[in-house]
Amino acid sequence: MVGQTHPVSKASGGGFARQWRMVKRRWGLYLLLSIPVIYVFIFNYIPVYGVTLAFKSYDIRAGIIDSPWIGFYQIQRFTTNVKFWKILSNTLFISLYNLVAGFPIPIFLAIGLTHLMSDKYRKTIQMVTYAPHFLSTVIMVGLLNQLLSLHNGLLNRMLELFGANAVNFLGKPEYFRHVYVCRAFPVKPKRTQMSFHLKGDETHV
Repeated sequence: MVGQTHPVSKASGGGFARQWRMVKRRWGLYLLLSIPVIYVFIFNYIPVYGVTLAFKSYDIRAGIIDSPWIGFYQIQRFTTNVKFWKILSNTLFISLYNLVAGFPIPIFLAIGLTHLMSDKYRKTIQMVTYAPHFLSTVIMVGLLNQLLSLHNGLLNRMLELFGANAVNFLGKPEYFRHVYVCRAFPVKPKRTQMSFHLKGDETHV
C-alpha cells in the first residue's frame, strides 16, 4: 500500500539509532578500544601488502605499487636453486627440533614446581626461570657469547679446568642447530609453564 511504512525498515532504523546512542554514551570505552585496533591495523594488516613483492620486480623509484609484476619468477628461481632442498630441510629440522625440545621442558618444570614442599624454594625457581623474559635479545646474545666464546667463554674455561680442549661452539656448523634452539629457551614465552605456576601458587596458599 502507498504510504505504508515497511516494518523491517523501521526496525533496522531504530536499531541503528539505539546502537549510536550507546556509542555516544560510552564514547570513552570505544576511544580506548580504538587504540589497539588502530595499532593492529597499522602494524599487522598494512604490511601484508608487502607480500606482493614476491611477485614483482621491485624498483625503488617506482615503489611497491608501481613496480612491474613478474608472476612466479622469484618463486621458481628459489625452488630451482641448488641449495633449495638444503635450506628447506634445515628449516623443517630446526622447527621440529625447537618444538620437541621446547614444548615438554616447561611442562615438566611447571609440574615439578607444583610438587615442591618449600614455598621459598619454589618461588625462587619461578623468579630465576622468568627473569630472562625481561631481558632483550641483544643482552641474551651477549650472555650467550660470554658463555660459549672460544677463548673467554665460561663453558670452555670449565672444560679446560677439567683438562679438556676448548670447543668452538659458535664457529662450527655442527653446533649451530643446538645453539640456535637452546638460545630461545630463556626468552621464549611459556604460557603452559605460567598456568602451572599460577596453579601451584593457588594450591600452596
